[in-house]
Amino acid sequence: MRYLLYVVMTISLLSISVGGGYYFAINKISASASSINNMWSEASAPDVDENAGPADRIIVNLASRIMTVYIDGHKAYVYPVGVGTVSTPSPTGTYHIISREENPIWVDPHNDDNKIPSGPHNPLGYRWLGFSGAYGIHGTNVPSSIGGYVSNGCIRMREADVEALYSVAYVGMIVEIVYDRFVTERADDGLVICYVYPDGYGWTPDVSEAALKELAEYGLADFIDNKELAHHIAAHDGKPWKVMKSYDVWIGERHTNVHAVEQNENIYIPAAALAEAFGTDLKWDSGSHEVYTEYGRTAAVLKKGTAYVKPNDLGQLFRAQGTVDDMDGMKIYRLSQL
Repeated sequence: MRYLLYVVMTISLLSISVGGGYYFAINKISASASSINNMWSEASAPDVDENAGPADRIIVNLASRIMTVYIDGHKAYVYPVGVGTVSTPSPTGTYHIISREENPIWVDPHNDDNKIPSGPHNPLGYRWLGFSGAYGIHGTNVPSSIGGYVSNGCIRMREADVEALYSVAYVGMIVEIVYDRFVTERADDGLVICYVYPDGYGWTPDVSEAALKELAEYGLADFIDNKELAHHIAAHDGKPWKVMKSYDVWIGERHTNVHAVEQNENIYIPAAALAEAFGTDLKWDSGSHEVYTEYGRTAAVLKKGTAYVKPNDLGQLFRAQGTVDDMDGMKIYRLSQL
């Protein structure tokens, strides 16, 4: 919020009055501001394309303390941020930018006469983007606090970063604040990467179910070793976990809800889901562990009870062939009928 707040990480929870503001010490935060800041120290703020146009959406993940800015629906910039403390968490939900201000003046919420003008001693930095009441996105005169649970609910940014954001942000732009400890993304080459973050607020101690749900969206739930998943969740260190490749399946120019999974250089496609996409009846022979259609049959590979087929089986089952293809820079798995 728009008043002076400095935070340090120690081993106890206390609040000490300091002048017109407060000094907070946070207990049991798994990743301190300094450790997160060090993680980002080697990377400069992403360059802003002057021709990129206004941003579509700002998403702040409180668990990771990362802001992602989307322009024209595409991920454009990623910034580390400081968020609310355990006792004054940043609000979650969907908001809109309601104000923009350069060189904001800090005003003591308890004494309107106590103000700090724009300058090096102003805790708001040199840019302010308000999104709800007294909450906003702003710079800071304590850059070492970025990456931690440090504010009274506002979103803090390094000065260069907030000024870059300010150049593309506009009143009415969506600001979405979430608390997602398990984050999944897919690279252009199809590689699915997961990140597990500490439960800084203590809101979601168990993310196992959520993790499997997210992995299922890429068709990976049947391929995940539950012990390996549990290991990464227990570590919750925010490091990238490179899982495996997943491709959206296209039949000609038609997109389907099917995913082809590449594991150990082999590609697997769920037989029943693919049959449904083709509009073909498929049956399972439990005696021989084979699947068959009106065109032929082939042995299936079972993954957690689900039957999968390989590319060489597509001709026998569906009179089709498949290959990894490129579509607008993203790898897909395209099927064509013979």
